[in-house]
Amino acid sequence: AEAAEGAALRAEILTERAKLLEERLGDAAGALAVYGAIFALAPEDPELALPAARAQDRLLTQADEPARLREVLYAEVRLDEDVAHKRDLYGRIGVLSETRLSDLPAAIEAYRQRLALDAADEEALIALDRLYERTEAYR
Repeated sequence: AEAAEGAALRAEILTERAKLLEERLGDAAGALAVYGAIFALAPEDPELALPAARAQDRLLTQADEPARLREVLYAEVRLDEDVAHKRDLYGRIGVLSETRLSDLPAAIEAYRQRLALDAADEEALIALDRLYERTEAYR
């Protein structure tokens, strides 16, 4: 319990530092590094890690770093318990994998995961149809 309190306090202090770096000093790269350190404090604790992952998501989207962004999106999926958020995240991973990283197998897997959350997800079905056709990986 003491370790968790220490991590929470450290995360709070580091969050203020990251906000200062980003908002006052315009140092997005520095803020990104600090949010990464916050995430590393307790990567399995949604209360600490999810806000840090969301901040990294925002900064990596702005910085146009698709490979690192995809890693963060997967961390968000793992930590977020909201099914609608998970669906959106898997959709973003699918689009990123297909269009920015040219990683069609990863795109297929992301849309499969999204479909597992909602078997009637029309967007995921359309994306899978397109990707299966592109890769000739018909079921």
